Amino acid sequence: INLQYIYRLASRTIHDIVRANDVKELELIVGRGANVNEIDAKSDDKFTPLHWAAHSGSLEVCDEYFVCFFPK
Repeated sequence: INLQYIYRLASRTIHDIVRANDVKELELIVGRGANVNEIDAKSDDKFTPLHWAAHSGSLEVCDEYFVCFFPK
């Protein structure tokens, strides 16, 4: 077991996950109740996860973000 890898994953914020375009991890943390409207405390721009997804051009993450709010 790679404990450093597990610790790194556990310490990632929703903003880190969105910036990394990690859709699977986004699904997991949103399913566990992550706040998808949380303001990024590390950013002076006051970005939410959706802002970061749009800023990074991640259509896949933007799509997943909306699926979380508007399931079919």
